[in-house]
Amino acid sequence: MNIDKLTEAIGMIDDNMIKEAKETKKKAIGFPVRKLAVAAAIALVCFGSVPALAAADVEPAYHLLYSISPSLAQKFKPVNLSCVDQGIQVEVDSAYIHGDTAEAIICIKDLTGDRIDETVDLFDSYNIRNIKDSSATCNLLDYNEDTGVAAFAVLMEQMDGSSLSGSKVTVSLSKLLCKKGQFNGVLEDISLSSVTDTPILMDNVRILGGGGAPYPADTVIIQPASSPFSTPLSGISVTGLGYENGKLHVQICYGDIGTTDNHGWIWLQDENEEKLDCSYCVDFRDASLIDSYDEYIFELPYEELENYKIYGEFVNSGLLIEGDWEITFPMEQVK
Repeated sequence: MNIDKLTEAIGMIDDNMIKEAKETKKKAIGFPVRKLAVAAAIALVCFGSVPALAAADVEPAYHLLYSISPSLAQKFKPVNLSCVDQGIQVEVDSAYIHGDTAEAIICIKDLTGDRIDETVDLFDSYNIRNIKDSSATCNLLDYNEDTGVAAFAVLMEQMDGSSLSGSKVTVSLSKLLCKKGQFNGVLEDISLSSVTDTPILMDNVRILGGGGAPYPADTVIIQPASSPFSTPLSGISVTGLGYENGKLHVQICYGDIGTTDNHGWIWLQDENEEKLDCSYCVDFRDASLIDSYDEYIFELPYEELENYKIYGEFVNSGLLIEGDWEITFPMEQVK
């Protein structure tokens, strides 16, 4: 934008808009009002005062204005009911309000193939913005196999209990996980009767957390084997088995955890189908921070191991689709 257009555009900005931006951050510490007004004015210029900028990439300006006045930024967000990226279409199907709660249905469809399926997951990559302060969630509602459309329900609740009628909502997301695999059953290729009671232990392992009962401070970790004992699903393997200090250790590697939703749980079960859960489990990462390991620890006598088998429930992610999808739509009160 040249200086003449900038000056002309600033002159077109409604004084009330600048006033609103000032008042939004009036109480902010260390943020001069003059700089705030200038930042708001520049952002507003980008948003629509100059038609020639309609096709430009103004997302950085939006982010700037959101940091200053979220409600003002959302008011200037243009309505865009559908967005296509990476051959995937995201669009709003319907929206309505009842009281302080707003609901919308967002549909996702693959326009070029069959990458979307009933296992599709947004991988916590979505963001929901609204003019007013509200809480929001987005969950899979339905998948239509005939049309290949996955419907997600967006639920918003106004924090102060007031109506959301007239609000404008922006839903953005950057990742889709699809083609997930599932396993639920016994790991037939592992026999606990041959588990070593002299496993090789790791030194200086940083335990990141745990599950079940609190784990003891002296918890030890088995050195992952060079070849897995079992691979129930791609990206999920049993990498450690050993008996140490009166406890059975079963180690599971969930591969490439940063780009997948690989996860699961294991337990032991005897021939009478009596179930034995682990006393606790701990997790850690490999040196590259790519793979995540969970070590499940069971308390039982060594001579009783042969009476049990390992069972597990696992889910892996077969396909990660990364893109940039964003839609903005008005919420209207149901008549």
